[in-house]
Amino acid sequence: MAAIDFPNSPSVGQSFTSGDRTWIYNGVSWNARSTSGLTSQVIVSETQPTTTVGGTQWFNTINGKTYIYYDGYWIEESSGLPGPEGQIGLTGPRGLTGAAGATGPQGPAGPANTLSVGTVSASAAGSSPEVTITGTAPDQTISFVLPRGEKGNTGTQGEVGPANNLTIGFVVAGETASAEIAGTSPNQQLNLVLPRGEKGLDGLNGLPGAPGETGVVAATAPITYNATTKTIGLNQGDLFASPAFTGIPTAPTATTGTNTTQLATTAFVRSEIAGIIDSAPTTLDTLNELAAALGDDPNFATTVVDSFGSLSNAIYSVAGDVTTIGAQLATKAPRTQPVAGVSASYTFVASDAGKFFYAGGPLTLTIPGNVFVAGDQIDVVSDAAGVITFSGSGLSIRSKSSKVTISTQYGAATIKFLSPTVAYLIGDLA
Repeated sequence: MAAIDFPNSPSVGQSFTSGDRTWIYNGVSWNARSTSGLTSQVIVSETQPTTTVGGTQWFNTINGKTYIYYDGYWIEESSGLPGPEGQIGLTGPRGLTGAAGATGPQGPAGPANTLSVGTVSASAAGSSPEVTITGTAPDQTISFVLPRGEKGNTGTQGEVGPANNLTIGFVVAGETASAEIAGTSPNQQLNLVLPRGEKGLDGLNGLPGAPGETGVVAATAPITYNATTKTIGLNQGDLFASPAFTGIPTAPTATTGTNTTQLATTAFVRSEIAGIIDSAPTTLDTLNELAAALGDDPNFATTVVDSFGSLSNAIYSVAGDVTTIGAQLATKAPRTQPVAGVSASYTFVASDAGKFFYAGGPLTLTIPGNVFVAGDQIDVVSDAAGVITFSGSGLSIRSKSSKVTISTQYGAATIKFLSPTVAYLIGDLA
């Protein structure tokens, strides 16, 4: 029996005829119904059915073979011997190329690419140049490997330069040998640092010299000479009794606080004085400076006590004055800034110092020279949408970026006089 090629994905109730048999799909399997009226069941699945009914057929969808269940086994139905292979048919003509589809819409513009130069290196002469781009857009780097050019012709020999005058500068001993050429041609110096060699052997002792003549020693000198025993004597009493030193003689310095007959050096004296001063500032490290600081008053203690008495009376008096001043301030009204309004061009006068002006532009406010004094101040606010312009007459106006107008409603400016002829303009200026 030949293998049956059942349809894929059949629907319930679909029929399929092969030879003298017709199969109907019941949703699970194909049920065969022959022309003789006999029926048999065909199970279509990937795995072996678990049925034990003899004569049941199974179509394996994996290998496309049909099996029949008999006596506990699934037996493959024979499909007969294959026939001879037929000849390969001729290749049909190639079909026509279809028309190109319509061009799609242009995509959005990508970010601008930044291409920076990376490395530029040389390769052997005659080699091929290489260009590589690394990184991803929009940040990429381009690098070049360029072959060296052929060696050029030898150039003409230049003029002979001046002869160099190299002289020896210094030669000193050091740990490490070094040489340095200083100066510029044609006048240069060669400086050398040469390490010391190893110590040589000691030389032979020289011959003894001839004996000197016998000296003459005064009898009263502190040093005596005995010609018989050829010895020198020292009269210490004569040598050290009331010696008169010259030059800068030195002696051991005693420790601070020493109170003996030991010789006192200048260092010992300075140490004792420093202990008395106890690190006082240089302006108070002498008795004269201390006396001056006390006003050269031998009765300083009495003067200080008397001053305390006077200070007590003064404090009591000031306390009474403070009470009186406080009572007076309580009766004073708080200071207010005079307010004035202008709606037309106006020139300030001396009595405007300290005033607050609200102006409705457009108008010009003129600041005259030699009318106000240093420290005077005038405040101006724009109460309307018109432009307010400041102008100086005999006076220099100083402002940021030389701006002298208020162009917005409720913009404000302050005129601060530096002198009778110079004023600063500060505020919402345009």
